[in-house]
Amino acid sequence: MSDRRPQIADGGEDAAPPNAVFAALQFLRILRRRKHWMLLSLAAAGIIGAIYYSSAVRIYQARASVLVTQTGPDVWSTSMAGESQRNSLIPTYERLFASDVVLENALQQINEMSAASRIDFAEVPPARHLETLRKSLRAAGVRNTNVIEVTYRSRSPRAAAAIVDAVVQSYLTYMAQGHKNISVENVGLLNQERRNVQEQYRVKERELASARTRAGDLGLRQDGTQTHPTVERAITINQTLIKVQSERLQLEASFAAIKEAVERGGDLQQHLMAVEPFVGRDLIRNALGLGTFEARTLPELETKLLDQQAQLATLLEHYGSRHPQVVELQKSIEHTEQYLADHSTKQSERMSDLNSETLGPALLSIVGEKLAAIRRYEAQLTEHYQAVESEAIALNDRIMEVQLLEHEVDRLRQLHESLLNRIADLDIQEDQSGVRTTIVDDPETDSRPVSPQLRLVGLICILCGSAAGAALAYISDLLDDRFRSPDELSEELGGQILAVIRPLPIGAGRTVTEANAPEMEAFRTLRTTLTFSGDRRRVAFTSAEPGDGKTTVISHVAASYGLAGRRTLVIDADLRKPGLSNLFRLRGLPGLSDILRSTHDIDELCAARIKSTDVANVDILPCGPKPSDPLELLSRPRLDDLLGWAESRYDQVLIDTPPILAASDAAVVGRLTDGVILVVQPIKNDRRLLIRAADDLRLMNVPLVGIVANNVDDSVSDGYGGYGQPYGYGYGFGDEDEHETTTIATPRGAAA
Repeated sequence: MSDRRPQIADGGEDAAPPNAVFAALQFLRILRRRKHWMLLSLAAAGIIGAIYYSSAVRIYQARASVLVTQTGPDVWSTSMAGESQRNSLIPTYERLFASDVVLENALQQINEMSAASRIDFAEVPPARHLETLRKSLRAAGVRNTNVIEVTYRSRSPRAAAAIVDAVVQSYLTYMAQGHKNISVENVGLLNQERRNVQEQYRVKERELASARTRAGDLGLRQDGTQTHPTVERAITINQTLIKVQSERLQLEASFAAIKEAVERGGDLQQHLMAVEPFVGRDLIRNALGLGTFEARTLPELETKLLDQQAQLATLLEHYGSRHPQVVELQKSIEHTEQYLADHSTKQSERMSDLNSETLGPALLSIVGEKLAAIRRYEAQLTEHYQAVESEAIALNDRIMEVQLLEHEVDRLRQLHESLLNRIADLDIQEDQSGVRTTIVDDPETDSRPVSPQLRLVGLICILCGSAAGAALAYISDLLDDRFRSPDELSEELGGQILAVIRPLPIGAGRTVTEANAPEMEAFRTLRTTLTFSGDRRRVAFTSAEPGDGKTTVISHVAASYGLAGRRTLVIDADLRKPGLSNLFRLRGLPGLSDILRSTHDIDELCAARIKSTDVANVDILPCGPKPSDPLELLSRPRLDDLLGWAESRYDQVLIDTPPILAASDAAVVGRLTDGVILVVQPIKNDRRLLIRAADDLRLMNVPLVGIVANNVDDSVSDGYGGYGQPYGYGYGFGDEDEHETTTIATPRGAAA
């Protein structure tokens, strides 16, 4: 058995109110249902627009284009931004068209025109002519160009062209005359500025000459590539001092190494070679007693030996080994080699004697003397460098002052020359305008009026008509509390219409046991729809408010199932106002409330409480005694067990529940079923109550199978309209039982 016990609906996103998209779709549905308001509004707007277009005064527009270019230099510009500054002046030239000077001169020309050209000023006092002209005149620059477009609107196309021409001519005259006056003023200002700059230039030149004298500047800094002699001397002394300090450090290291080798009795040959670059080879030989003769003789003998060996090789190529010249040359080579060998032996013996006796002290003496001399030289260089450095630092401040004055003198010279050039240009162009204005397009009037425009009027009519129609449709929808058609009912509630039931005859002598009764056709349709809509063996019935006929509908649907041969159990789960039990005259008998309270076996309890009816295959379980806590009783797991038992023994289980807006019983029971059918009376129920009922079912995750429209009368025109006021109710524990006047059948005893 599946677990269909009710759960509390969470407050997550699924239970949230409809979003903006859903609201927009709802609004579109309203417009579709109330489209007659849209059509009426559009028609009214079209009529108003047509009347306005046919009766409005035609306004014509004339236009002319003026090119503004700067022919002369910008007399005040000292940078490279002249082009951008000229472009920024275009808005100024635009504003000049609306200036009082230009418009007053234009009005003088307009007053001399014919009456047809002065039609816009005929009914205007002279004091307001300037305001009237400025109001209809417009000057705007064309983007990324120096062209200014001038337009004027008038009731007469001829007057519009004449006035534009007068304004443009007045503007050209003003620009030409204004430039001449400005040129004279500019020349005077520039001459005054030039004299001031010239005086500053002379003062700075005298200051520069004095600064050069104080700095001893010899003019060696031309092109910025030469350095002052004092600075060069300081750099040279510093380089020499660094070199001497390096030699001193190396000699100190050699002296310490030789001293350590002497104390340890180490080899001094390597130290002798290390100090040779600093003290000199001859000095070392003399200090060691080797003399300069041997230093000259030995290289000569070595060179002679090499020459003799080369001659011997040449003679052997032509003579034999016993030739007198060959023999003599060989003896000379042998004597030379013997001498060199003996000398090398003696040299080694002498160096060995020196190493052990006098070489160490001799090297220490030589290096010590050289080190002392370098230290004295280093002290002299250091003292001299400090003196020269102080002089160079003091000189640097004076040189910086000279350089600053030179830059200032150059700037004043260039400014003075620039002012002279500007004055010369203004003198030459005194009779010429620096800003040239040219008419590019002569005044011309459009053949069609600019107001009113048919397209614009049509667009405004459509927009206003649509807005008004949408507002009227929305307001009428808010004021209308009834559903006007099955489609509207289905769209608003979000469920399909399962059946439309006509009013049932009261007291006609027919009962639902008559299979061929015409009133049963709608219920057979509902039964067929439920049969083919899926496996829906547990179906609950509810309504929005009392009196909607859900009890009558469920009893007739049960009879339809019974007449079709399906075993059907009808359960009265309306524990508050058990209308189904009253209908079958079972009020007060044990029923559903007893089973839910009891803990005994459900099979035994149901066998004793389920009653058969006169309709074949239809049984009923009455509500039983009215409990004080019906919602708590229906929320127990016992109800799910009861429905599972009924589903195992019957083909169809139908459950009558209280109205959904009166109590939550219908939602609790509906969660345990395959779906809920909402019974409505369009002529009675308020629209918003029904929408709220459907939303409550969805909010509690109760599947809505569909909607049954009850008590629908075809004789009433306009769909579902024309019915009375809303039905007020109070539905709760303690109300009187609802009495039904239609008798469907009578019970025949307990079910087997």
